[in-house]
Amino acid sequence: MQQLRHQWEMDVVVSFTDDTGDPAQVQGDPQWVSNDVNTVAVVATSDPFTVTLQAVGAVGSTTGVSVSADADLGEGVVPVQASDDITIVSGVATSAAFSYSEPRPITPA
Repeated sequence: MQQLRHQWEMDVVVSFTDDTGDPAQVQGDPQWVSNDVNTVAVVATSDPFTVTLQAVGAVGSTTGVSVSADADLGEGVVPVQASDDITIVSGVATSAAFSYSEPRPITPA
């Protein structure tokens, strides 16, 4: 799970590896998806292996983001994918404010 501050964005890069952890190619461009674009928007960049995630939903909301590609470099299709949950969080406190009750008489001790 990844946290992203409300109204902030971050770049995400996907890399593909084989079963021994070595870099592996995929056929075509990866396909990126947000399960809820009203919570986290996926914005394409000039590099199809990189997207920008934007926290556009309410603080406390969570949605999944996934990427998939074709691992078969020939005519067939072998899907490979990764996914993660993104939770929108609030930022650090930057100000303070008072809240007042209604005035009342002092209660004798």
